[in-house]
Amino acid sequence: LFNAGRIDQAVALWNQAIQVHWLDLYPLDPLKGKSLGNDSFAGDSPGLGFDWKNSILLSVSASRSVPDRSLCLEFSGSQPESCELVSQLVPLLPNRQYQIKVRYRVRSASIATGLQLSVVPVSSGKPVMVGTMNPAAEEFVEQSFPFQSPPQQAPMKILLSYNRLPGTTRMEGTLWIQSVQLALRP
Repeated sequence: LFNAGRIDQAVALWNQAIQVHWLDLYPLDPLKGKSLGNDSFAGDSPGLGFDWKNSILLSVSASRSVPDRSLCLEFSGSQPESCELVSQLVPLLPNRQYQIKVRYRVRSASIATGLQLSVVPVSSGKPVMVGTMNPAAEEFVEQSFPFQSPPQQAPMKILLSYNRLPGTTRMEGTLWIQSVQLALRP
């Protein structure tokens, strides 16, 4: 439903699944700025509907880090130069100001990791926002990225990806992500 542009129906179905306890995630209410079905990586994720979906490749291993309640991605250095890692569908209001806040840490030998958080229309793939994550984050840090949603309502997703920067080697190291928050700005 969501990918077909029937956003309100997809949100209603999601909320019904939450209400009858088929899923233990968050109900959505885009009018109140609640557009994330899951803002953390603390528990196992079913990867359905408005939850995080993994696109992890063989050259990037994924696991849950229980002590710090995060998703742990280990990069071997042999991953493709550009690849999607995780994404979540989000119902956004048209022509509104939003802010994404991500809490993470990185351990990498590379100065430039190529890690990006973006907001992308599901159909076109042309990003509305692309934010480069700071490679010097040995301890957990928060980084925020403001953006404006498109003038017409469309199926969108938040995407964590890796894109090797020109003149750099492929990333080898580990990324831990604790949370991604999305806020509707006044």
